[in-house]
Amino acid sequence: MSWETITLEREALFAEVWAEAAQGVAARYGISGPALAKICRKLGVPVPPRGYWAQKAAGQTVRQPALPPRRPAEATSYQLTVRRDDYGPDGFTLDARVAIAKARATAIPVADVLESAHPLIKESSALLRKALLKTRTEVLPSKRCLDIVASRAQMPRALRIADAALKALEANGLEVEATEPKPAPPGYLSSYERSRYPPSKTGIHVGDAFFEFTLEEELDTVRPEEPKPSRDAPYEKRWDWVKRHGSPGYERVPSGRLALGLTGGGWLGAARSSWRDGKRKRLEEQLNDFVATVLELGERHRLWRLEREAAERRYAEAQRRAEEEERLRTLEAARVKDLDERLRAWSDAAGIEMLVTEFERVHGSAAAPGWVAWARKRAETLRARAIELTSSEGPAR
Repeated sequence: MSWETITLEREALFAEVWAEAAQGVAARYGISGPALAKICRKLGVPVPPRGYWAQKAAGQTVRQPALPPRRPAEATSYQLTVRRDDYGPDGFTLDARVAIAKARATAIPVADVLESAHPLIKESSALLRKALLKTRTEVLPSKRCLDIVASRAQMPRALRIADAALKALEANGLEVEATEPKPAPPGYLSSYERSRYPPSKTGIHVGDAFFEFTLEEELDTVRPEEPKPSRDAPYEKRWDWVKRHGSPGYERVPSGRLALGLTGGGWLGAARSSWRDGKRKRLEEQLNDFVATVLELGERHRLWRLEREAAERRYAEAQRRAEEEERLRTLEAARVKDLDERLRAWSDAAGIEMLVTEFERVHGSAAAPGWVAWARKRAETLRARAIELTSSEGPAR
């Protein structure tokens, strides 16, 4: 942890608060929004009124006032002392917190007409317009394509939203990819066998993480206008009705509502994984929150990876210590065994010498000379074994 003093110049601060939402400016300096507003008041810097950024994002003409002349009581600069942690209270780096706050505060415009489309949009649009609601069954298993599912009426809007989202993600330094599928061979495949042939997936690379996302039109379950044929109707007519309507009495129809789904972030504690058209907000107005969530997930994944690596290091160190302790225990047991054998050999040698001496005292030195010589030689052998340096765990080590 370190402390840093920053000088906020009046003219520079005015340019910042009118170029970016106050939330992003405050996060960059590591202070709160009210603290930034207080500094602006002290320097006499006007701030955008409520609703300014929403009007600007909607394409409306907004007026930016000029910086008024400084009053005598107002300063020209402000000294701000901030704490520069490597990680914030939530573990995120300061740069990550700034990027997330800036992304969440910056509205993402969606064009009314698709022009200068993203390369992935250009590559996928023809396939998507042809497949429509059958994208996942007809296109993704065999061709590289964005994971977008929509009806003919909603496909143009879905492509415009996807184009804006892809460009915004890349503007924040992220890489978007539609993966190449692995086509399955013809014929029946079990669910396990089919899992070895993944379809094309659309995802975002954030560091070493890959988060998949989809854009699809939600379906409503309704009763069909066409009544179900009676039991007396021909079999072909009744079967044709069942094939077209699925469950008896109901059918699934496009709702006109688009939803953006993000997978792979639930286990990281993501607060949100889907964005959809609602009564108050359309999907176009929520793209900034989607981008900010992706950035947040990337930071969470980075912290998880660091923690996992630290845990692996701790485990490896514990394993090393356990192995070292086991080695020392084995060495100690071997040395104790070696020492016991040496003591036993030394004791046996001394015992033999005492026995031979007593034997000669009782029977005379001329009695059993062969046995006496052999016994003395045996004692020398045991004594040499007790003090030898060739043992693998003895004095030689």
